[in-house]
Amino acid sequence: MKFGKEWFGEMRPKFDALLKAYLANGAWVRLRCPIVPGANDTPDHLDAIKRWQADSRIERVECLDYHTIGNAKYADLGRDAPTFG
Repeated sequence: MKFGKEWFGEMRPKFDALLKAYLANGAWVRLRCPIVPGANDTPDHLDAIKRWQADSRIERVECLDYHTIGNAKYADLGRDAPTFG
């Protein structure tokens, strides 16, 4: 599985298209954006968050700190936890 900038870069156009469709159809939207150091903490992504915050059709934008609390579950499954960057 891909992680980091490669994964986020591939997902961005899909996310943008989906968000645009939701907003065009009058959906209630609250964005929760985990900020993952070395993966999506790029100036481009942070600028997009600022644009979303300025869009009156988006009810709320929340930036979330990345954490590793769930990484122990990977060990329980005999898998390596993902790393970003």
